[in-house]
Amino acid sequence: MTAHDILKNDDIAYLHEDDGGIVLASNILIRRNFADFLFPHKSSPEARCAVNQRLRELLPKLTAICGQKFYQPLFTELSPAEKDLLVDKSFVTIDFIDGERNQELFITPDTTISLMTNGYDHLITRHSSSGINLEELLPAAWKIDDCIEEKFDFAFTENLGYLSAYPLHAGTGLYASVILHLPCLCLTQQLDKIKNIAAQLGLALHKVFGDDASDYLFVLNNQLSPSANEIETIDNLTRLAKKIVSMEQSARQMIFSYSRDKITDRLWRAYGILQYARNLHYREAQGFLSDIRLGISEKILPVPAVLYRRALISIQDSYLRTQFSDITKENDSEELNIKRAEMLRKIFAQ
Repeated sequence: MTAHDILKNDDIAYLHEDDGGIVLASNILIRRNFADFLFPHKSSPEARCAVNQRLRELLPKLTAICGQKFYQPLFTELSPAEKDLLVDKSFVTIDFIDGERNQELFITPDTTISLMTNGYDHLITRHSSSGINLEELLPAAWKIDDCIEEKFDFAFTENLGYLSAYPLHAGTGLYASVILHLPCLCLTQQLDKIKNIAAQLGLALHKVFGDDASDYLFVLNNQLSPSANEIETIDNLTRLAKKIVSMEQSARQMIFSYSRDKITDRLWRAYGILQYARNLHYREAQGFLSDIRLGISEKILPVPAVLYRRALISIQDSYLRTQFSDITKENDSEELNIKRAEMLRKIFAQ
């Protein structure tokens, strides 16, 4: 696989073990800044280039630690749509693609690890995997962190912890999350109760693609706090994520016991629409794909989980713009809807 493949592929390699169930992925981000440089938005181009050079110098060691090499897509040569696609695939953070600050991206072939330089902070490391896997991802992220800190000092104070360009990111610099598919908890109106529990643990539950999204995908993440403890944060996240999975399973059992024929009909209708539709708005497609995932999880629809993942990427505007050069600003909305339906027909015709 090449850097080009990583950008253009309509699957997400780090989710290869996803079985279409309730949990999609676990993610860990760690933000760091070097002690002897100003934050990227304040520093000179020379200083930002020096940040990049430091990471390049350590790549042989980091490769040995991770057990795989890093590809380096030329970030400055990427189109705006390709940069947006990196965010939609969760390979990079949205602040990383904002502006021009000599950013560089290093990513492993299996896409489980990204190293980003000169976003809002000098360095962001990302570790991802399918399932609830935070307890394994954190030590892996610490190994990279320790390797870099052995040679270069990070900005750190006893009172605030690791410093960040954004005060809310100061402290541990850790952002951990689990992505969950929760259609039946939404239907049974249990989400407010879960959100209250999450808040008491210093966590938050919200939709991945915004409040008006219709895909029932939620992210459970830690609330950033300078006084937080990494181990406690990961433990709380893992325990609550498993509790939410159990609650979603119970909600599914209840709904299917009372309305199995009705729900089954809805899932098959979604499958049929995606096979034949000629024009699909993004929110429409999200809702139908949510039904597809539920049908996969409950073993109702004969659809491999990989097709859901491919479809989830293929409906994104960023992906469509990278695939179809004839989409112009003048006919954006209508052309995107037509191409979106075309992509979904190809995927679900297989």
